[in-house]
Amino acid sequence: MKKIFFLVIGLIAVFLTGCGDSKPIETSEITGKEIKSDVKAEIKIWSWDVAALGLKETIPSFNKKYPNVKVIVEEVGSGDTYQKLTIGLNSNTGLPDIMTIETDVFIKYPPNFPNGFYDLTKVSANLENDFDPSKWQLGMYENKLYALPWDSAPAGIFYRRDFFENGGVDPETIKTWDDFIEAGKKIQAANPGVKMIPINYAKETSIHSMMVNSLGSGNFNSEGQITVADESNIKALKMQKRFIDEDISYNADSWNTLVIATKNDEVATVLYGGWWGGTLKDQMPEQSGKWGVIPIPSFEKNGKRVSYSGGASLAIPSQSKNAELAWEFIKNAVATKENQLLMYKKYDLFPSYLPTFEDKYFKKGDPYFAGQKVSELFAKMVPFINKEYGTEDDSEAIDYLLDAQAAVLTGDADVEKVLKNAAEAIKTATHRSIAD
Repeated sequence: MKKIFFLVIGLIAVFLTGCGDSKPIETSEITGKEIKSDVKAEIKIWSWDVAALGLKETIPSFNKKYPNVKVIVEEVGSGDTYQKLTIGLNSNTGLPDIMTIETDVFIKYPPNFPNGFYDLTKVSANLENDFDPSKWQLGMYENKLYALPWDSAPAGIFYRRDFFENGGVDPETIKTWDDFIEAGKKIQAANPGVKMIPINYAKETSIHSMMVNSLGSGNFNSEGQITVADESNIKALKMQKRFIDEDISYNADSWNTLVIATKNDEVATVLYGGWWGGTLKDQMPEQSGKWGVIPIPSFEKNGKRVSYSGGASLAIPSQSKNAELAWEFIKNAVATKENQLLMYKKYDLFPSYLPTFEDKYFKKGDPYFAGQKVSELFAKMVPFINKEYGTEDDSEAIDYLLDAQAAVLTGDADVEKVLKNAAEAIKTATHRSIAD
C-alpha cells in the first residue's frame, strides 16, 4: 500500500494542534465473546484504493458466519481519512466502526486522543507471534495494541532485466550499496537516457527511511529519544549524496514523475515496498517479463538486507456501536490465511499474518517478473524487518529531517551538521532528549 507523502503528515500535524483539550471517550473493553450467528447489525468501514477493494473481497466469508450483518466499505481518500479522523476524534462523533490507517501514521493518534480507539491487547494476545513484529510494534502505545497489522511492505530493489543485461551486470552480484553504484555506472553507459535510481530529493524521505531501518534505526529509539543524527542516519544521507555525486540518480519530485519515468523506460531500478509490484502490473502491463527483484543492498559486506516501506493496519474507533462485530470482521479479514492470501493475489497487499506464507502460492513464480519467486523472496524478509519506534512527534521529526535531506541533496550542505541541527530543532519543538 503506497506510503502517503509527507504533505499528508504535515496536514495531520495541523489538525492535531490543540487536541489535548478534547474530551476523552470512555471505552468499554472488547471481550471477544461469542456472538450469535443470527445477529442483525451494520458495520461501516473507511478505506481507500486497493485497500478498500481488498476488504470488500473478505465480506462474503464474514457473512457466511454472520449473514444478517451488513458490511459497508466506504471509499475515503487517504488524505481525507486523516482529516475526518481528527475531526471525528475531536467532536466524538462521525467515525465508522473500522478504519484503515497507515502503520507509520497511526502512532500520532493515541497520545493525542486518550480512549479514542478500542484497546485490542487482550483479544489479540494469542495473535502476536503470528504477525510481522515490526508492524505489531507500530500499532502499540504504552504497551497496549490499538491497531492490528494488515499488510507489510518488505522493501526490495525492482530492476529492469533488459537494462542490466545490456550493461553486463548480474543483479545477484549486487550485495552492497558500493556494488549498486558501480553497477549503475555500467548500466547507464550501456543504456543512454536511463538513470539507475530515482530519488525524491526534497519532498519525501522514503528511501532515507528504508536505508535507516535496514541499519536498525529510525527517527526515535525505544525510549523516545531523538536519533535523526545518529550514525545510521548519517550513513544513509551520505549514501544518497553519493548517488548524486556519482551521477546515478535523478530527482523524481512526485509520484506521477516516478510512474511516468518508469513507464517511459527511463529508470533501471526502483527502491520501494513490495506493493510497487502492484503498481507495475497496473500501470505498466506491457513491461511484463522485464522486471526482477533483489533485496535492498547493505552498507557493509554481509550486512542486513531487509527493510520496509509502507503498510497499513485496522483500528476500531471507540465511537463504534458494534465493536465486538468489528473485531470479528478484522480477525476474519487479516488474521486468516485465506483472506490475506486472497487480498495479496488480487491486489498485491503483502500479508502481515505470517502463517499465510505457508501456502504453496508463495513458492510459485510470478509471470510478470519472468517467473521469479518474488512472493517467496519477500515472505522470507518479513520476520526479520527491524522494529521502528514511532512517537506522536513523528510529524515534527519528519519535517526537520526532510529539510536536512533537501539541503544535502539539492545543495552542498554538510551531512553531519544539518542532521545535528535537525536533532536540536526537534528537541526544541518536542522537548525530547537527543540519544547519546
